[in-house]
Amino acid sequence: MHFLNETELQNIIAHDGRQDIFVFNDYYIRSSECDMYDLVHTDVLFSLLQEAADIGAEKAGISYKIMDRLQCAWVLSRVSLRLQRSPGVKERVRIYTWQSGMDRVNFFRDFYLFDADGEALGAARSSWNVVSINEHKLLAPSAILEGRENPFLHDFHALAADPVRVRANFADFTAAPSLFRLIGFSDIDRNSHVNNTRYIAMCRDAADNLGLNVPLVSIDINYIAELVKGQQAEILSVLLPSDEVATSKVAICSRSDSGHDYFRALLRFAD
Repeated sequence: MHFLNETELQNIIAHDGRQDIFVFNDYYIRSSECDMYDLVHTDVLFSLLQEAADIGAEKAGISYKIMDRLQCAWVLSRVSLRLQRSPGVKERVRIYTWQSGMDRVNFFRDFYLFDADGEALGAARSSWNVVSINEHKLLAPSAILEGRENPFLHDFHALAADPVRVRANFADFTAAPSLFRLIGFSDIDRNSHVNNTRYIAMCRDAADNLGLNVPLVSIDINYIAELVKGQQAEILSVLLPSDEVATSKVAICSRSDSGHDYFRALLRFAD
């Protein structure tokens, strides 16, 4: 894909004249957040996206504090991330984020990541749902807007398509090797289930189980069901045929004993 540089994105923002819709923050990669190649762990990158999303939601008046008052919560459902390269130790990462749309059940939030020279590191699209805290029922976005129009929407998309839907039959895991992970206290977030970033770490471990620890090109992940403290997650992974984007392509899912998926993901790697 073609990535914009920071100046090109700023020109889009300036042309629209609604700069308050876009939020950006700078983050610095610490050595403890990097792998054996001094590149940031992918789950850390997702953590930065989550922080940026929190700041964007707060500016739009739909922060988690407001959500608590309304007895509802944000739930991340899908993310598609495309990387030009992964940042390294002590690098500055500037992340822009904005709301890129909403429909009957989804909020869409986009991201662009740049290095200190203004060159793109990557771009992402995500979809979020609103659920009631007590009943865990899916709510319409209008539930938190309280009848108001959403003035923070922008029709520019960081990626051409919506976050990828990874379907239930996307790969054959019959002979796939397994990793097992007991969910503990450090995996759980304020919603009392496994945080989305932990699933990313599971994905990278499962890919490494197949011998893939080379640079990541893209990831598409769908969060299907909650994992909670005390559960044991079985993570399955299988190699798929390569494509024009990547030399290695991996399908990953976490599946319960009854065959229900907790998450599904497609990862692409370049040698």
